[in-house]
Amino acid sequence: MTTYHDLPTPVTLSSRRLPAAVPSLRALIVDPQPAAGLRLALALSNEGIASHAVANGVEALSGLSRWEPNVVILDVTPPYFASVQLARFFRQSGLAVSRIIIAFTDLDISDLSVHLRGDEFDGYLQKRPSSGELAVYIRSFVML
Repeated sequence: MTTYHDLPTPVTLSSRRLPAAVPSLRALIVDPQPAAGLRLALALSNEGIASHAVANGVEALSGLSRWEPNVVILDVTPPYFASVQLARFFRQSGLAVSRIIIAFTDLDISDLSVHLRGDEFDGYLQKRPSSGELAVYIRSFVML
């Protein structure tokens, strides 16, 4: 029997995909450490994925409506796991029905999975990969 802990990163957690005809990939990065979010946004932009970073849930709500990303990357940080609750709110409110939400964290997926109830995230990736690997993973959510 395979457990979460046995799975390599990245892990795809849903069948949700972006349409092949998506004009461009746009990522909203939510990271409570503004400098880290900006570095990731710059790195993804250099990989051809337009990116915008915000530091909290209020800014993320504004970014969803004003910037209209098709991918949301949430930094999941203990001890409060506010990003899990934010992802849950996005799904339940309809704000992210057609958006891909990726958990980007230092946590092992087995540590994250105990906080999940359903379809909060479409993907999981530990923070160790390069921005190029993250860009490839994001692109894997586009239907061929």
